[in-house]
Amino acid sequence: MTMARTAISSDGVPIVYDVQGDGPDTVVFVHGWTCNRSHWDAQVQAFSNIYRTIAVDLGGHGESGLERTDWTMPSFAEDVAAVLDRENVDRAVVVGDDGPDWLVANRGPWDLVLLDPPYSFDGWPALLGGPLVGSVTGMVVVEAD
Repeated sequence: MTMARTAISSDGVPIVYDVQGDGPDTVVFVHGWTCNRSHWDAQVQAFSNIYRTIAVDLGGHGESGLERTDWTMPSFAEDVAAVLDRENVDRAVVVGDDGPDWLVANRGPWDLVLLDPPYSFDGWPALLGGPLVGSVTGMVVVEAD
C-alpha cells in the first residue's frame, strides 16, 4: 500500500498525491473535473512496474485542500507543478484527462498524453507555437467523439 504525500501549491493549498514504483522515468497522472487520483489506480498499478508513477489529487478534489479562492485551470496546474517540484521531477510524461495537465507543460520538458482534452485539436498548433514552445517534447491527444 502506498502512503499519501503532500505538497503545498503556490496559493498554500495542500495537494495530496501518491508515488509508486522506482523506475528511471516518471509518469504523472492528473485526473479530470470531479475525479481524484484513484481514477488512475489501474494505470498506476500497470505502469509502476517499470516507471515511477505519481497520481495527484488536484485542489478541492480527493484528499487535497479546499482553502482556495481562485479556482482556475492555472491554479490546478500550479498544484501539479508543486508536486513535481516537491518530488524533484525535471522531466516526465504527464497523462491527463480533461484537465489542466497541459498548462503545467510550460514548466517542461514534458511529454504529454491528453485524454479527451477540453479544447479541440484545431487549437493545439497555436498553443504549441505560443506559450508551450520549447517545453513539450512529444504529445499524444486522444479525443472522444
